[in-house]
Parts: sequence; C-alpha cells; structure tokens
Amino acid sequence: MSGCMSSGPTNTVSETSQTTKCALPSSVGDSSSQTITQSYPYNVNGQKGSIELTLNKQLSDYFACRSDEIGPSKTIQKNTTTCFLGSCKSSNLTTRVDRPMELINESKKYSALKPLIDAIKSKSTDPSMQARIAINLVQHIPPNCSKDKFITASNYQSNAHFSSPYEVLYENTGICTDKSALLASLLNDLGYESAYIEFYDTDMHAMAGIGGSGNDQYQNTGFILIETTNPFPIGFVSKDIEHPMTNLLKLSGGSKFYLNNQDHLDIERVYVTNDFNQRYGYQTAC
Repeated sequence: MSGCMSSGPTNTVSETSQTTKCALPSSVGDSSSQTITQSYPYNVNGQKGSIELTLNKQLSDYFACRSDEIGPSKTIQKNTTTCFLGSCKSSNLTTRVDRPMELINESKKYSALKPLIDAIKSKSTDPSMQARIAINLVQHIPPNCSKDKFITASNYQSNAHFSSPYEVLYENTGICTDKSALLASLLNDLGYESAYIEFYDTDMHAMAGIGGSGNDQYQNTGFILIETTNPFPIGFVSKDIEHPMTNLLKLSGGSKFYLNNQDHLDIERVYVTNDFNQRYGYQTAC
C-alpha cells in the first residue's frame, strides 16, 4: 500500500473556520470559465455504466489552494478514539485536525459534489444502489502513481499536497487518502453515516467507512470498511491491515448500510482465491 501516507494518532473531528486568501470563482457556471469533461466508469452487480461531469478549473484551483492554505495539521484538545483488535478506547488529548475533514467541509459548503450526487441518483432510486455506484466509481478512479512514489510519512506531515474531493474528480486520479476523502463525502451526501479512516502501517494507509452494524462493522467502530484504491468488495479488509486504526474522522448523520449475501460471498472469494478480476475489474495499483 505504498504511497498512502499520513501521520499521527487521532480523532473524531469538528468543523473549523479560517480566513482564506484563495480566490473562489465569482460564477462557476460562467461560460468564460475553463471547463473539462471527465467520464467515470462503474461496474455494480455486473452492470456497467458511466457518469460524465463538466468540471471547472477555477473551482479545482480554489480547493487546491485551500488544501495548501489549511496546512497538514493543527492541534486542538479533543476526545481521541483509538481502536485495535476489537477494542476501542477514548481519551482527552491534544490531537491533530486533518485536512481531509476540513476539505470535505469545504466541498459541502460550496456544494461542489452536487452534480455527481445528482447524476448518481439519476441512475437509481434505491439508496443502497446509489451507495454502491459511488463506491465502485471512486474505486475505478486511476491511482496517482507519481504522487504515490513521492509521498513519505515525513513530507505528508510537512508539505505534501492533499487533493480535495473536487480535485480528485477534476484530475481523475488520486491516492488512497484523496480517494477515501472523496468517497466519505459522497456517501454522506447520499444519506449515509460515513468516515475517513487511517491505519498505521509500514507506510500507512487510508480507507473510507460507511455506517454499519453487527459483524459487518470493523472492530466495533460502527463502520464497514471500504478499500478505495481498487474495486475490492465492500467490507473486505486486507490482511495487510495489522496495525491500530489511528485516525477516525466521522461524518455524522444518515443511514446504516447492510451487506447482502453476495457481498459476503465476494469477500470470502477474495480471501480464498483472490479471483475477483472479472466481477470487480481489479487493476494493479502503483
């Protein structure tokens, strides 16, 4: 899981406010604005489809500027949740507030993901199918291999650029941190409780979570894990995830998601054979 770097133990999170010098486009729909059209494929239950979006360069540049302006971290006094081997504990510590949640909040503030949300809802009226389309669509966004090779634990903490959800769509690429923030935001906007989750590993890894219960949830966290780097089954947890969850940023509110029998069969199939290329369209990561 090379290149999916992050740092430090942390927390649930609250919104923060900050003065910005970044220039927000006066009119995103202005015909003079530079735009591009991107196509995002998905494959759900063997049914292939795609969504096309027209995206604004000025808006992407604004979010890129905000990411750099926010900086890699700041410290606040906050209740910290740490989970390991099925046990979670909380403590009041001085912890980091990460860019992912601040950028998710920024996306929500300007309804940046609404065109994609509307497009997903146009594909199905079933909320669970909408979630599946969002998940598989993000999983199919190509990895950013040049960024993957650049990121280290030290430069992520100091100056590595964290791509906002809108940037990931505009560039049509991202590493695990970028894509997990995008997916957590999409799932929340679709009406589900969701989360951005980091794990301390050899080079550290990020995933998205969707609200779940029972045996489907990961280590009593209340969330089903979702690998965003490739089209893995929902709820699949790689055996490479052996270290404690170090960062759980919750997007509160919304419904729970329930795995069906096919989800469980697909998870087992991956564990036993790793033979899921045909069903999920697995692509080799960087």
